[in-house]
Amino acid sequence: MTKYYFLLLFIACTFSIKAQTDPLLQAEVLTDTIQKRHMIPSGRMQILNMIDRQLQKADAADGVYDKLIDRDADIDKTALLSNAIFSKTTKTIAYIENNETDDMLKRKYLGRIIENLKLFNTDINDGMVDERYYAELFEHTYQVIRGLHNKNASSYVKSHVGKAMYVLAPLVENDNEASVALMEGMAEEFPEILIKRVRSINNVSAANAVVSKAAPKNPKIILNYATSTAVERDIVRRSEDPYVKAIIHIADSAHIPLKAIFFIEEIYKQKITLAEVNKITDDQDAYFKK
Repeated sequence: MTKYYFLLLFIACTFSIKAQTDPLLQAEVLTDTIQKRHMIPSGRMQILNMIDRQLQKADAADGVYDKLIDRDADIDKTALLSNAIFSKTTKTIAYIENNETDDMLKRKYLGRIIENLKLFNTDINDGMVDERYYAELFEHTYQVIRGLHNKNASSYVKSHVGKAMYVLAPLVENDNEASVALMEGMAEEFPEILIKRVRSINNVSAANAVVSKAAPKNPKIILNYATSTAVERDIVRRSEDPYVKAIIHIADSAHIPLKAIFFIEEIYKQKITLAEVNKITDDQDAYFKK
């Protein structure tokens, strides 16, 4: 009996130690204050001071230091923007410091907050602030960081695809599911914008998703990339998407690819062969008649 007692005690102690060291087994700390501020190293404290300076700039935008950003005496707009800039930033910082354990990860997340605030301060100085956009940006930042911590960021990202979420693309690029969800959603809504930025998408699966989504809507740009010597050439040519492959086939085998691309739908649906298309494009009269 004693032997079993010590075995159970050993298992309990082992689980307790793991729970203390494994962040996934610890309960989230949801508070607006940093619990162990005295333990923050000087390097990260400098980042927090940078955030404070950006917040002070934001607070001074209307000429009064009162943690409110007045929007032409519009109470609703003032509250929406002020809550995003001050309250949500404070809450996000506290979440990062209280829940994450890796110093470099904390620095990355805090750096994202700095970038958000810099964007805001630039826009408000230029008189171009969209209150709803910034409310979304700061809310998304908090929710995405929380989602990454809990390994379920993709569900939030998928249901909030938009311009504010796209700004946070670097934040989710190491989460394959979330990154693909974001790029697929953005490519669906803004295909011509995303395909032109495909070289900057570091997540390979996400970049592939953009190419697949953009191809049916703008086959000519895929053709241009496939026949170029730019970085985009390799990005589009690695695609396994059947539609993209049909475009690549035109790029490689058509006599006049820029004319043949207008037959992409028929080629893709196998209603016409590329050999037949070549005969048409080689004959100017037949081409214009078709």
